[in-house]
Amino acid sequence: MITKILFVLSVATVKTASAQVAEQNSCSTISEREDGAASVAQECVEPLVTEDNHAQQIRLDDGTVETFTREKWTTQHLNENRTIHDLWFNLKCDVVFEKPRPIPSKEQFEVAVQLYNSIVDEESLHLTTSTSGVLVDLEVKQVEGKGRGIFAAKDISKGQLAWYPYAAVFYKAEDYRKFILGLEVSMACDVLQWAYAAEDEETDYYVAVDLNDFTMCNDGGEEQGNIGCDEGDPAMDCDESEGYILRAIKMGEELLCIYAHFSDEESWEEMGLEDSDD
Repeated sequence: MITKILFVLSVATVKTASAQVAEQNSCSTISEREDGAASVAQECVEPLVTEDNHAQQIRLDDGTVETFTREKWTTQHLNENRTIHDLWFNLKCDVVFEKPRPIPSKEQFEVAVQLYNSIVDEESLHLTTSTSGVLVDLEVKQVEGKGRGIFAAKDISKGQLAWYPYAAVFYKAEDYRKFILGLEVSMACDVLQWAYAAEDEETDYYVAVDLNDFTMCNDGGEEQGNIGCDEGDPAMDCDESEGYILRAIKMGEELLCIYAHFSDEESWEEMGLEDSDD
């Protein structure tokens, strides 16, 4: 497996098929080009929150409060996109999330898949646009006070596989940064929210994001989560998927994941995409 990367990436080093970032001598922010990709505008980022420049409280799709706080943005005005906090605030995602986010289209996911395949060299990690990985009938809806969520369009039986892995997986932090900066700005902000970091069986760290409707699966925790994998059920292959239905779901019911089963906060630090609190 590819070893994890710990390094500093200047905005000037990031070049993708749809975004090229030029070095600036003064502090810079990322604005939206005419083609929608991320680019640099030579102006300083002004504080958008409280006078003490602390956390902006943005409620995410799963109902929790976001973790992109300005106190963690340690490279403000240093012309960098090293951490996920750099990317979030340089892209002005805090402003993007001041309004309800629209539901991404199939075409937007396909564009993201094509960009991902063009960045990641390992062909075994590539995705195809001929399938989405979704195996059940779903409806994505806006939920007042919560955001986007996925709901069963038909009854789903317990034990059914709802989706198989269809995630963009990045073992190189540089590739993840390029991917974010190559997306249309609002989609990039969505991905920053959806992505999770973890460690695989070979103890290699990676960042992943599902590029289908299941990426909007909200967290139900251990008590309310109805999608995951029961290691005690021999019919479920937990090494292959966390996408099994854990109990019968009625039409119209929201499908809820269990984030703790596949997300590891420390992996962001190991990837060099978040600074340690130490």
